[in-house]
Amino acid sequence: MSGKTERVLARAGESVNRLIGRVLQPPALMQADALAELRAIPDSVLKVLTPEQRDARTIILNMADGGVPLEYGIGEQVDRLGYPPAVAAYARDCASVATTDVPGCRSDIWDAHRVLETDRLADHLKDANGNPAVVAEVTAKLVALGEVSAAAEPLLTAFEEDWFDTPDVPCPCALSGAFPLNDTSILQGKGGFGKSFLSLQFLLSVAIGRELVRGYVPEHGPKPVAFVTLEDRKQSVLERAKKIARAYSFTPEERRLVARNFTIKAQGPPFVPVVRRPDDGTLRAGPDLLRLSGELKKLRPAMVVLDPIASLLGPADENANSDARAVGAILTHAMPPDCALLLVAHVSKAQRQDGTALTPRGAQAWEDAARFTLGLRPPTNGEKSNAGDNDIVVLENEGKHNHLPKRPTQYLVREPFRAGVPDKVGVLMEFNFTAAQRKAEQEADARVEQAILEVVATFPDGVTKKELIGNAETVERKNHGNEARLAIGELLGYGKPMPVARLRELLDSMIGRGVLWQTGDGRGGKGERRLLRVKPVTDTGDNLDSEPVTTGDKTSDNTGYIPVTDGPPLRGDIEAPPLGVARPSSVGELQEEELVEDFEAAPF
Repeated sequence: MSGKTERVLARAGESVNRLIGRVLQPPALMQADALAELRAIPDSVLKVLTPEQRDARTIILNMADGGVPLEYGIGEQVDRLGYPPAVAAYARDCASVATTDVPGCRSDIWDAHRVLETDRLADHLKDANGNPAVVAEVTAKLVALGEVSAAAEPLLTAFEEDWFDTPDVPCPCALSGAFPLNDTSILQGKGGFGKSFLSLQFLLSVAIGRELVRGYVPEHGPKPVAFVTLEDRKQSVLERAKKIARAYSFTPEERRLVARNFTIKAQGPPFVPVVRRPDDGTLRAGPDLLRLSGELKKLRPAMVVLDPIASLLGPADENANSDARAVGAILTHAMPPDCALLLVAHVSKAQRQDGTALTPRGAQAWEDAARFTLGLRPPTNGEKSNAGDNDIVVLENEGKHNHLPKRPTQYLVREPFRAGVPDKVGVLMEFNFTAAQRKAEQEADARVEQAILEVVATFPDGVTKKELIGNAETVERKNHGNEARLAIGELLGYGKPMPVARLRELLDSMIGRGVLWQTGDGRGGKGERRLLRVKPVTDTGDNLDSEPVTTGDKTSDNTGYIPVTDGPPLRGDIEAPPLGVARPSSVGELQEEELVEDFEAAPF
């Protein structure tokens, strides 16, 4: 007998002891379960039990069949039936090792039966000397034992002749292109970023058969789903579901579908999915997970969420790859067929500090075992500046997406509290980041243009385009332009000169739109033209040395330029927001006040 067989039989014997102990202890429900398992012990295992185990089992079954209360009368039954006192002593000892893990005992006993039957069938096959009838009989019994998958199916198969022309079959998913069926997916992110909200939205989408997150469309209409959350109370999940229903305007029929298709196991009595064997330390499904598996196989959900991984580990070490692989396999095996399993995971401490990582906390094996991963991360500084006051998070598929196309990056905004509006706080809604980015860029351009106008109108001795973009002919004029760029940068709160490339682009646009005008007065004989804030009243080509022109109560100087003292530009198609700074009369008077964007976050 091999060492493995000995260990299997030893576990089976210990499980019989625990079952007998459970029968002799309340509560009655567990007694009934244990009694049923004692009755079901197969003959192959009974033969290897000790005499005391067999005799105690017989006494207990006789007492149950005779209506004797199981927690009383062992001694009397032993005496009356003539069993040795050792049996009574053994039964009393079993009461001290009573178990709640009745399904685990059943599993141990079945393992022993399978090992013994397999050995017996192997001997039978050897004695048959190739007899086809015996081979078929033994193979059928091995199939029944789960030792082989099918009697007549070969392990190796060949491609069909027309294999190249056969149509491709897309990977079946709970939601289009995401969460493959019969596989494990992971949603990861920092605490408080909306993982539970988002996973609940995915489940409700499957339950009602409607797209709630853009691009995640249920593939097969309304289907049952299950949400196992070990961190939240049922009431909390209910309140979140109501917020989602309000935000996405669930119809009365969709609300009925939720009541019919959505099931939940929330925070409550202890739930231990996996347990560790005391003898060899291996992990296996605990009684709670076995119960859950049975209920799921009756429900046949299209998607199950387990939230979070850390609460599902029990005695397992989340940082041990061997434990992660074992627990992952146990959880996957517990799911019914054609079901997508989504595990919700926190990220590591280092990644929580970094802020942008999308790797689940703990062992690498969690991500290795997944076939599809999504991550919720905070926005970068640049993304924040473009989002404005909106509280956004970023949904990315930067990890695995086996057999599926990579999902595009999406921006989601968390619904804020709004007075007078039904409560939707925390619901993740689609955010048009492209439009927000375009608006932020336009506002940033308007702010920069306003600063340029301020400096052009007030800078000592004026400034030319060549000076501003660093193409002036002399060192003196280049320095003059650098001081003007610094003045623009200070107005914007950068603390450094305005970048030349961005300035060149904006100057060309402003001149083309007539927001700025170039004089023809020449500077230093080089033909450089000063920038003016508005177009001259008279335009006589390069010769603007004309008489002053009177317009209303304002008089131009000899350049034809109407001085501008205050107010917005007199021409142009921009609406520049106020800079929040005092209008300076010279570069030395530029004062920086509170500005929301820093230099690095500016879009240029």
